[in-house]
Amino acid sequence: MNITLTFILTSIALLMILIVVSKIAINEKKLNKHYKTIIESKDNVINALYKNAEQVQEIRSEKDEKIKVIKEAENEEDVLDIIRAVANCNNDKLREQKEK
Repeated sequence: MNITLTFILTSIALLMILIVVSKIAINEKKLNKHYKTIIESKDNVINALYKNAEQVQEIRSEKDEKIKVIKEAENEEDVLDIIRAVANCNNDKLREQKEK
């Protein structure tokens, strides 16, 4: 009788431990999934910022080139042609972004 009672109590204790460990593992898995989602979101933001920084750098270099060309322009007509070219280029970029 004593051995049977000990066996039953041990089995119940082990079963309770198993249930508790299982619940902890399930909660950890959910938390891990949540953190992965956060990391993916942060990665997307980092990638967008990186692309934005590249675009800003490209715009700055183009700006410097355009300023140099404008300074070298001989008359107002040349300046207006340059401004039209820049406006057309910007419009083309906007159209390409809408198509994406």
